Amino acid sequence: MNKKEVSYALFKRPGNGDVHLFFQENNLPEKIRTLRELNNKSGFVIAPFINSIETPILLLHPEHQLCGAEKIISFLNTKRESSIQDFSHTPSLPYLPEENVFLHYSKAFQSVKDLLTAGKLEKIVLARTSSIKNETDLDAVRFFFNACESYPDEYVVLFHTPFTGSWLSATPELLLEHTGGIAHTVAIAGTITKKEQELSGQWNNKNIKEQQIVADFIRSRLHPYHITSTVYEPIRVHSGRLSHLKTNFYFKMESPKFHEQVGDILDSLHPTPAVCGVPQEMSMGLIQKLEYLPRLYYSGFTGLLDLDKQTHFYMTLRCLKMDQDHLTLYAGGGILPMSQLEKEWEETEEKLKIMKSLFYCRIK
Repeated sequence: MNKKEVSYALFKRPGNGDVHLFFQENNLPEKIRTLRELNNKSGFVIAPFINSIETPILLLHPEHQLCGAEKIISFLNTKRESSIQDFSHTPSLPYLPEENVFLHYSKAFQSVKDLLTAGKLEKIVLARTSSIKNETDLDAVRFFFNACESYPDEYVVLFHTPFTGSWLSATPELLLEHTGGIAHTVAIAGTITKKEQELSGQWNNKNIKEQQIVADFIRSRLHPYHITSTVYEPIRVHSGRLSHLKTNFYFKMESPKFHEQVGDILDSLHPTPAVCGVPQEMSMGLIQKLEYLPRLYYSGFTGLLDLDKQTHFYMTLRCLKMDQDHLTLYAGGGILPMSQLEKEWEETEEKLKIMKSLFYCRIK
C-alpha cells in the first residue's frame, strides 16, 4: 500500500470525552466541486477557506470508524507504516522568520485600514502565521491527545490527506450542527485577553461591533431559507487565556429536509465575517492579495456529515500545519476602522500561544 493514499480524521467534540477516528486507506477522498454538492451526502468533510484546484473540498468515506482512545491507538499501531505522514507528497509552506511576518502583516494592516477608514470595507479579518522549527520526529497522534487534554472544551481535530497534508486544530467555533431535528449555528467574534479581563472586565465598542457584524450576517444568510431562529443575547465564552462574545442561533428543521439543504446552508454561511469580512467578496479578494502565505485549510471547516444521526462542522482555527522540518501556526483577528496595529498583533500572539504551548510542552 502506498503511504500517500492514507487519509484520516481524528477528532473530539467540545466537552465530550469520546475520541473518534475515520480512517481511509483504499481510495482517495472524494473531491467536491462546491459546498452545495454536499446535499444528501455523508462522510467526514474537510473544507478550505476558499475552494480551489489546490485546496479542494474533500469528503472522506472511511473503511474504518473507531471510537475510544485505547481502540484507536491500538489500531493506529497496527497501521503504523501506512499512517505515518509522508511529507514529501503533500503541499508544504515555507519557513518564515518572525521579523518578516511582522513586516508583511503591518503592510497588509495599513492597506485594509485605509479602506476601512474610507468606508469601502466594514470589517475584514487579517491572518498571520508563526513558524517553529521541528528537529525531531513529530508524533502527530500524541500531539492530538495532548491538545485534547489541554483544551477539553474545544473541538480538537487532526486530519491528514495527500491533498491537505497534516493539520491540527483546537477551535472554539461551531459553524453548523444538527441533531434531533434542531440545527444550531453561532456568531463568535471579539477577543479580550485574561489581562484585559482583570483590568476592566468590559467589552469595548470595537469588540461589540465586531461581534454584531457576524450575528447580522448569519441572520441575513438564514433568511432566504425561511428559517426562523431562536436567537440569544451574546454571552462570554472562554478559550484558553482568551474570551469571546457568542450569539447562539437555533432553528427547527427535520433531518430529511436539513440534509437536502445542508450544502446550500453551508455555502450561504461560509466564510462568515468571523474569518473573512464585509463585504464578503471584496474581503476574500483582499485576503488572497495581501496575506503573505495562503490560508489553505486555515479558517475552513471540518466535521461529520451524517444522514442518520448527528451532523456537526467546526471552523479550523487555532491550528497548525505540519511540514517536514517545521510547523506553521495560523491566527487572525477582525480589523475595524478603530483597530490599532499593536493591539491586533498582540491579539494574534495570544491566539498563537494556544498551539505553541502544545509544542513547547512536547520538547521539554
